Amino acid sequence: MIYIFYTQTDKKINNHTFSYYYKNLPSVLQTKILKYRHWEDAQRSLLGKALLIHGLKSIGLVQYILKDLKFSKFEKPFFDDSIDFNISHSGEFVICAISLEGR
Repeated sequence: MIYIFYTQTDKKINNHTFSYYYKNLPSVLQTKILKYRHWEDAQRSLLGKALLIHGLKSIGLVQYILKDLKFSKFEKPFFDDSIDFNISHSGEFVICAISLEGR
């Protein structure tokens, strides 16, 4: 089964909301987000990680936390386990898909 979580981001979120989600990320992800030149890219990255956190909790996978993420040589994040996920964005939509049955 594949679980899909998404959000629409057509305008800049306020600083309080951005800060709330940003503070819940491990420092390595915070650093990556701050490297974006455009606020839209930083916001999409942040919301993608927030969707991943929400998705993992929603399907009962609370043992997975973002500080345990590893990165491939191409910077794709992954967990050392049997679940797979992908975060993507196009235009004003950000999506996170989580699979419990392989890629």
